[in-house]
Amino acid sequence: MLLLIASCRTAPEFAAAPRARPPNIVVLYADDLGYGDLGCCSADSKIPTPNLDRLAAEGLICTDAHSSSGI
Repeated sequence: MLLLIASCRTAPEFAAAPRARPPNIVVLYADDLGYGDLGCCSADSKIPTPNLDRLAAEGLICTDAHSSSGI
């Protein structure tokens, strides 16, 4: 196993390949936060959330999640 790893590290085609950057993943877990509380999810929100709105605008919003029990 060690020989295989050493041979892969020294192969020229592996050394020249650029490394892909891992994705940045942020999971926000909040207690008692409703769907309409964030400005990015509801235009009628009464709570100003400019930083979370910007984060949502620059990324991906997943709005369909399920839990098998209260956690």
